[in-house]
Amino acid sequence: MSVRLLLLDDDANIRETAKDILEDAGYAVESASSIAGALEILRRLSCQIALVDLHLPDGTGLEFAHQARALQPRLPVVLMSGEAAGSSSLTEDALEAGLTKPVDPQDLLQTLEKILHRPPSSAAG
Repeated sequence: MSVRLLLLDDDANIRETAKDILEDAGYAVESASSIAGALEILRRLSCQIALVDLHLPDGTGLEFAHQARALQPRLPVVLMSGEAAGSSSLTEDALEAGLTKPVDPQDLLQTLEKILHRPPSSAAG
């Protein structure tokens, strides 16, 4: 069974490029261009990781992260942004990691592997 990722970005070129990279690496990818569309996917399917743009037409990646956690409480969220990785919005504790766009394919795959292969947290969330 392959790992299912949710890819949320309003830029069709970024979505398609990232989807191709991820599918070539063996991931199953569900994509959306809005928070509403992504939440609908999460209502239907279980995803292991969400890759989310910071700026979306119907809100922010941080707003999505909080709404998504209501549907799938343990869903890791990786925020992608054109902002510097050290910015405060990328270090919010609701997020697993931050990637700077344009995302380097190797950085993207390494980030996902780190999240997928770390031991589960023993702390109740």
